[in-house]
Amino acid sequence: MFAATTQVFNVDAGSFLAIVATAAIAGTLSAVAGGFGVFVPVVVVELVLGVVIGPQLLHLADVDSFTEFFGDLGLGMLFFFAGYEIDIERIRGEPLLLGLAGWVANAPDGSVEIAASGDQGKLDDLKRACARGPDGAWVDAIDELPAVDDLEFPFSVRR
Repeated sequence: MFAATTQVFNVDAGSFLAIVATAAIAGTLSAVAGGFGVFVPVVVVELVLGVVIGPQLLHLADVDSFTEFFGDLGLGMLFFFAGYEIDIERIRGEPLLLGLAGWVANAPDGSVEIAASGDQGKLDDLKRACARGPDGAWVDAIDELPAVDDLEFPFSVRR
């Protein structure tokens, strides 16, 4: 008795090897740049190198059903691991030490939203702590919005 097999993906080994090698090179370049004090997120390097090796420039990697699946899987993993890189306890700890009321939450776009109320000097301390961010983080901007009423004490994490 023989079982029938169905081929799910036709893998272009050359394209797959180019993509995996590029991912390894991107991680290495990002780490080396960090050693020189230039912090470039590895995903940015991966995107740039992906354009270089893809059909847009060098055509070393072709887009097919497998590379699309692999790209979707990678994007899902990027969002998953990005959530783990945010040190909520560090953010939460500072407002508690400062005696502030409010909340912190991760936004769907990867940013962090914080609503806080309390003494203006303590709020300025929180803003400086947020501008520093956790180790290895890159803080692009801090936008201040009008005051929010009914904030909770102690500070809480919203999910």
